[in-house]
Amino acid sequence: MTRWGFEWRKYRIKYRCPLVTGKVTYCPYDRQCNKSFYGKTVYLRLASDMRLLTPIPRDSEEWMETYKLRTASERVNNRILTDYGLEPPKRYGKMRLCSFTFLGSINVHLDAMVKHVYGSVKDLIA
Repeated sequence: MTRWGFEWRKYRIKYRCPLVTGKVTYCPYDRQCNKSFYGKTVYLRLASDMRLLTPIPRDSEEWMETYKLRTASERVNNRILTDYGLEPPKRYGKMRLCSFTFLGSINVHLDAMVKHVYGSVKDLIA
């Protein structure tokens, strides 16, 4: 079956007959298929498994761009939580935690600026 888009209203993926859509030239099941002009259509609901059946196809360019953004944000989160010590909850209170998160975010931006200007922090120190 050929993936034929995503229906946001009903939250399901639409597949059509590949012979009708022109993806293949021969199909052994053409006699069993729906005889309408539009061809056989199958829908898969995403409520069953969101990780397996995603609204954006995994092989598409849009998936790769979204995944690049996600990995970049995960690297920033890891830097703030692990390197700047916010993961172990030793600091109590919302204000103090917000302050340390804000300072960690500033440090991440400063690291990026230094890397952009000098190449790396090690070149700056040496």
